[in-house]
Amino acid sequence: MKISIGITTYNRPEYLHRMATSLYNCRHIDEHTIRIYDDASVEYDVQYIAGVFHSAGEIKRREKNLGADGNMHQMFVDFLATDDDVLFIADADLIFSPAALDTIVHLLPATDGILSLYNSVTHAVINEVEIAGTAMCTKQYFGAAGTALSRQVIDFIIKNVPVSDSYDWDWSVALGKQGTRLLCLKNSQVQHIGAVGQNSDGTFIDFGLNFYPGNEFNEKILVEFFQNALISKDKFIRSGVVYNLLRKKLRTLIRIIRRNIGGRHR
Repeated sequence: MKISIGITTYNRPEYLHRMATSLYNCRHIDEHTIRIYDDASVEYDVQYIAGVFHSAGEIKRREKNLGADGNMHQMFVDFLATDDDVLFIADADLIFSPAALDTIVHLLPATDGILSLYNSVTHAVINEVEIAGTAMCTKQYFGAAGTALSRQVIDFIIKNVPVSDSYDWDWSVALGKQGTRLLCLKNSQVQHIGAVGQNSDGTFIDFGLNFYPGNEFNEKILVEFFQNALISKDKFIRSGVVYNLLRKKLRTLIRIIRRNIGGRHR
């Protein structure tokens, strides 16, 4: 199975380096192809991106800004022009379990051609199942970030789902309505480290449940992210309802990660 690791980028250079370092720690990454789809960023150019993702097989820069949803749709179209089997959507504000790519290779054939490695706290679980010995959830919908899709699934999306400001959700809903199981790992192998982006204004904190970092770099980034989320002076984050609900959970998670780091070095 050959995977296109599709990375949509737009500004925020500080995230690119963290994401790239985490991605390059994934096992067997050299067996797959990194493809960058930049949405006409103004904070860096193609040469900068090439320096961060030094082994990228393809870097496409849009002539004009398409927005997150438009760029995603065009990424789907571009993917079908490749010879790869699977598209793994890897937004620039994610980090990855070292096993993420191996998990896709192992589990995607047992699904309906779509598998999310990101068990978002904001997406309700319909039920829990076990497939190929792995705990999973079915959901009514989920976003694109951290999701692996087969060529057949992407072809369906392009032919049946028009581009809109809610494209990121529309295509998963359309797949669910036509009987495709929307399967998600119970234990996330992708984690979100961005508070504000094209599809998020900072009013809530989204993160993947049951994510185990797998290496010291990911542990460090997680501690920094959750600490910043807790102490941020941004009025949107501090006044968000979900922020207040998750505050205790985030503090607990920071303590767990710190304890794991400390135990490893004793």
